[in-house]
Amino acid sequence: MARVLELCENVLAQLESADWAAAAVAVVVHIANVGVRAYAWRNIVAAAYPAQRVGRRKLFVAYAAGAGVNAMSPWRGGELLRLSLARRHISGSTYAGLASTMAAETVFNVFAAGALLGWAFAHGAVGVPEVGPAGALIAAGAALTVVGILLRWRQRLRRSFGAGFRIFCDPVAYFRDVAAWQALDWLLRLATIYWFMEAFGIGGGFEALLLIQGAQSAGTLLPFAPARIGTKQAVLAYVLGS
Repeated sequence: MARVLELCENVLAQLESADWAAAAVAVVVHIANVGVRAYAWRNIVAAAYPAQRVGRRKLFVAYAAGAGVNAMSPWRGGELLRLSLARRHISGSTYAGLASTMAAETVFNVFAAGALLGWAFAHGAVGVPEVGPAGALIAAGAALTVVGILLRWRQRLRRSFGAGFRIFCDPVAYFRDVAAWQALDWLLRLATIYWFMEAFGIGGGFEALLLIQGAQSAGTLLPFAPARIGTKQAVLAYVLGS
């Protein structure tokens, strides 16, 4: 109990000494970041359903609501809410088609996060997990099972999920309407971290920014707890402590 009280006192002391102007800037940048991500997804959805009017405001609400639920629930439960809201607003859309737009949305982020995690692994900021023979066999079995299911249902999946990847048929439109906005998204992520570091007096420079973002990306890979509670804090504590 004494340890809990001491921790609470330390947290309150940190809050009292925080630079709230810098924290306000961080919050504004983060909100702008959510808007940029939502706009990139909206462009993917618009390409998937060219005959429908895809409103920016309604898709932003769906995206922001899903992000909020993801922050409080494990296993990315907010994505189901995002699908439900988008399905309600876009006439003629299907859950499978909208789910494929979310898969298309991850393409750029997978490469960006992979590059950042590779850099973090190379600098020893995030430890490379050790996988024993049993773990390797389980992973290989799971991968083969998924591949088998995809091959068995490939025709049905192509019909159901093909719409979401329609944006890739026009590379110019993809880079202009999606990839460029997602690149801006990553810059805004770093800017948000910078201003929160300024608010709470955490130094380290540009390298620390990359390490923290890499730690957050690594924490997202562990969906056993809410996105902003537990896993990311543990990874951040490890990174900053080292």
